[in-house]
Amino acid sequence: CVCVQVDKALGDDDKDGSGAGGFGALLGLGVVLFYLSGSNPYSVKTEAPKLNFNQGARPELTLKEREGLKELLRQYERRRTSAPGDTEALEASAVLYTKLGNFDQAAPLLTSLAEKKPQDPSVWRVKAEVEFELDEYDACEKSYLKAISLAPGEIDNWEGYLNLLTSEDDFEGALEALKKADKLLPQDRGLLKAGVYAQWDGHTVDAEEAYDSLIDNFPEDYRVYFAKGAWLNKQERYNEANKMVARAKQVKDLIQRIAEQTSAAASDSK
Repeated sequence: CVCVQVDKALGDDDKDGSGAGGFGALLGLGVVLFYLSGSNPYSVKTEAPKLNFNQGARPELTLKEREGLKELLRQYERRRTSAPGDTEALEASAVLYTKLGNFDQAAPLLTSLAEKKPQDPSVWRVKAEVEFELDEYDACEKSYLKAISLAPGEIDNWEGYLNLLTSEDDFEGALEALKKADKLLPQDRGLLKAGVYAQWDGHTVDAEEAYDSLIDNFPEDYRVYFAKGAWLNKQERYNEANKMVARAKQVKDLIQRIAEQTSAAASDSK
């Protein structure tokens, strides 16, 4: 079944790109890019977990993964108890509570971490994500705006902020805010704009035009194909979605081969 094939390609745990808490809905990438990037926040064993993950890209944990994270959390909680000023342990505990979905426990730790690391945009972004989960929308907005002020060129900060606005049906406000995102790459701004239209009832044509424009202007960026594929899947246009996902994988593989060949050529010339 084509539908099943697309679901697998787009990630069975997050077929609509929304994630358990609503994150990732704007770009519609979800678990797909998370796995294609080769990163996995659940593989951490000895190194303290860092605030370099995105809630929108969190797959559902298996029982084994949850138990592994819980054991790691117990280790860092013991470390925090014995050394209350240990910032690394504080950050690790905050990350682990968040990944486990224990947002009530994560919130005060992230507040403390923001006091210790006020210039770290990742702290403010994850703090905002947790506040969103706890329905603390005013605090969430302030945290996202702080993250954006510290790192205006990071798409995760803008995606989270725009997702907050669209969750409140403020689609016009989201598009207006996006005009200020002049530090983002053009394709990143385009992906976010298309994502806003994709969630806005009555703007299906605008969404498709935005995705097609991205593909025309940035054919080497595999994310644009995945984003349109995720959107087509939500539209139940499964054949088209399947082809778009396949195209995304082809482009990604091609870019990777070119990079490897360039790297090999550079090594040979030395």
